Amino acid sequence: ITPQEIMNIVQKYVPVETWSALCSELDQYVEDKAKRSLMLEARNNHGLIRYLTVDKIRLCDRNMEWREALHYVAEPLVHRGSIETGYVDSIISMIETMGTYMFFVPGLILAHAKPDYHVKHMDVSVGVFRQPVEFSQYRHAKIIIMLAPVDKDSHLEILRDIMRVFAVQTRIDDLQQSGSSMEVLENLQRYCFDSNSQYLEE
Repeated sequence: ITPQEIMNIVQKYVPVETWSALCSELDQYVEDKAKRSLMLEARNNHGLIRYLTVDKIRLCDRNMEWREALHYVAEPLVHRGSIETGYVDSIISMIETMGTYMFFVPGLILAHAKPDYHVKHMDVSVGVFRQPVEFSQYRHAKIIIMLAPVDKDSHLEILRDIMRVFAVQTRIDDLQQSGSSMEVLENLQRYCFDSNSQYLEE
C-alpha cells in the first residue's frame, strides 16, 4: 500500500490545506514501517535474537565462583541438548591456560570454545549477575554470554549483534538492573533493533 493509494481514499474526508502535511506524514510512516520490517526479518533470520529465548536467560542474585557461574549459564543449553558439559569444561580449560582474554568489553565475557563434538546445535545463553563474577583481580563479569558455535562462520551474525549492542557500555549496567529474564530479553531485542537500524543508516 502506497501513501498515494491511501490519499485517494481519504482526500474527500480531509481539508485540502492538510493534504501536503498528511502525504508527508504517510510517506514517513510507510518508510519507517518498511525499514522496521526489514530489520525484524534480518534479526529473526540470522542474529542473536533468533537463538535467544527467555528460558536461556538466567538472573543470579548470589555470589558465584567463575567456574560455577559458567556452568550456571550453560545449564539451559545442556538441558536443550545444544551442548554437552564437556563444552563448558573446554571453556574453563582455555581460561585457566590463557587467562581472561574472552572479556568482550569491561563487565562482559563472551564464553566460547572451538567447535567440537560437544556442540550439537548452534545456540546462545545469557547470565546476568547482580554480584559480579570475579575471573581475576581486574576482571569481573556482570554478564556472561555463552556462545556455542558449530563451525567457523554460521555464528558471525550473532557476534556482530553482540558487538553492536555492547558498543554502548551503559547497556551492561541497564541489563544488570533488569527485574526478570523477560525484561532482559525485551531489552536485548530493543538494543538489537536500535543498533542494527543505526548500522543500516550509517
